Amino acid sequence: MSEARVPPNDDLPRDVQHPRQASGEDSKLAAATSSAHVAIARYFLLLTAQNHGVISTRDREELPALECDVRRVVNAVVQQYRTLALPPERVLIHLKELLAPFPHEEHDIVETVRQRVILWGIEEYYKDGGR
Repeated sequence: MSEARVPPNDDLPRDVQHPRQASGEDSKLAAATSSAHVAIARYFLLLTAQNHGVISTRDREELPALECDVRRVVNAVVQQYRTLALPPERVLIHLKELLAPFPHEEHDIVETVRQRVILWGIEEYYKDGGR
């Protein structure tokens, strides 16, 4: 079976960029970041639907578990950055970059998600005394 060519990140639209292949800690970070993108995107979509009053009952019931998933993947990203000895201000910048692809027309939702992601990231970074 042949492998399909994976286009470089700069050939893709910003919202579908993927981490480059790496090994060791970099691959763990890439996997954590990829999982975070997916979970945060779903969370954003459900919060937007809720905000516009068009969320289904099933999706509304999914929100609490999804919020836990988002927190878990944000924590995994922060743990990987701590493993790489990044200072907290760099970790915050990277967390904010996770939110860059979201539409600015949904400012209130983006701000809600941003605040939660940053809060969870800070809590995780300084858990057990930080670095």
